[in-house]
Amino acid sequence: MSGPGHDRPEPLLVAGLSGEEVARRRASGETNDVESVTSRSGRDIVHSNVFTRFNAIIATLVAVVLVFGHPIDAMFGVVMVANTTIGIAQEFRAKKTLDSLRSLIAPTVVVVRDGTEQRLPSKALVLGDRILLAAGDQVPVDGVVEDSRGLEIDESALTGEAEPVPKVAGDEVRSGSAVVAGSGTTTAVRVGREAWIHQLMTEAGEFALTRSELRMGVDRI
Repeated sequence: MSGPGHDRPEPLLVAGLSGEEVARRRASGETNDVESVTSRSGRDIVHSNVFTRFNAIIATLVAVVLVFGHPIDAMFGVVMVANTTIGIAQEFRAKKTLDSLRSLIAPTVVVVRDGTEQRLPSKALVLGDRILLAAGDQVPVDGVVEDSRGLEIDESALTGEAEPVPKVAGDEVRSGSAVVAGSGTTTAVRVGREAWIHQLMTEAGEFALTRSELRMGVDRI
């Protein structure tokens, strides 16, 4: 029975990388084995949004009002609660988006090494590996098409392009995209942190506080 990922192309008349070449490229760091980029934990998100200078100032003023004034005058504390809640919600939404990018990384891949097909974890790929792709597969690393048999790639997750893109020999394919039709053979040209999907995840995972008049004013206080 055939299905997605089963109708693979016959590899070109090449042996692929040898075991010695693979070992040499691993030793030189030309591998796809990189530490996964993860978003901040839920605990870190809550902690960074609750324990802020702004919240410290407002909480102190609320406490003073509750001790020496009327509770109704402490209603401005609602601003602190709303600000914290919105910040936490926005970061959790961003975390969900970043975590979804991880699903674009293919868990396993079929390559040709020493003249035989081998199914390996995507982390085991090295620069120059010959990769076999078929409908239903995800592209594990950036590569150049060597052989195309009606190969069509869905790049919507990366570029927003809604229509599948036909690929012919010499075209580039990017990691994180998916094969929706046909089959083909590619050669890995960028692996690890150089691959498109890892660069995208690294950029998306960078955390930086947004500078604003309110934040700068609180810092001055």
